[in-house]
Amino acid sequence: MSKSINKIIKILFCVITYLFFAVLMSFASSNTGDALFTYIPIPGAVTGVLILFILVIISALLGVIVGTLLSDLFLTIHYKFLGKKLDYNIQEIPNPNYETKIMSALFPTLLGISLGITICKNSTMQNLILTEFARTSPDMFSTDLMTSIGVLPITIFLGYLIFVPIWVIMKSGIVFSNKPKVEKKGLPVETMSIGTWFIYLLKGYAGFGALTGFISFTADALVDATTDPLSLALFYIIPLLVLAFTMPALLLYEQLQKGRVQSLHETARKLGISNS
Repeated sequence: MSKSINKIIKILFCVITYLFFAVLMSFASSNTGDALFTYIPIPGAVTGVLILFILVIISALLGVIVGTLLSDLFLTIHYKFLGKKLDYNIQEIPNPNYETKIMSALFPTLLGISLGITICKNSTMQNLILTEFARTSPDMFSTDLMTSIGVLPITIFLGYLIFVPIWVIMKSGIVFSNKPKVEKKGLPVETMSIGTWFIYLLKGYAGFGALTGFISFTADALVDATTDPLSLALFYIIPLLVLAFTMPALLLYEQLQKGRVQSLHETARKLGISNS
């Protein structure tokens, strides 16, 4: 798939999802009541949700910008602390593919949602994120669920902050081998990308297990909620919405990654990692 077609698909995905979100919000609860989130001191539930998703876009963009700068740190940590008995080299990739699939953004999205679910039951966090109106109004969803949504700008930033350096390392072609560890033990030699190694660490927490956990969490939290079906559906499609609202960050990453891969190669050579 050419770069232009790939980019068009991402833009179309965003436009369609944004239109769906706009229609859904227009049929949701009326824009009445006090502010929902302490950091968005503007009255109106719909207004608060709209601003929240704008903040999600901004936080994802910031996560990409800062995350690309951390790729050197991730490589250095792996090399310094885990690489004493490993061989490293840079694989030359004749025609590197710098395209990024839409589904790639699903992983930082799910990680961000998982982090939100993990911390949402903390009473201190609830008081920091939610206004008294959001915590006590009988028309609101559960406090846990509202908190998990309210922390999305923070957790999505962290999701991209963690995954973007790993993506850069994977594109760089830097790999390691356990040959020094196994050559005298009669065991097979294994070679792995450093980026893949980091992905394995996050696989359980940011994979489809996180999506399953989100569905289970919202199902439990919304059992006693008294609201219209459209507003209820809004919370169940949050992974899709967040994925669409973080797409500008994915497009930004595509523009930055080539330069960061080149910079990472320079860092690797300074550490003593040579081309294969």
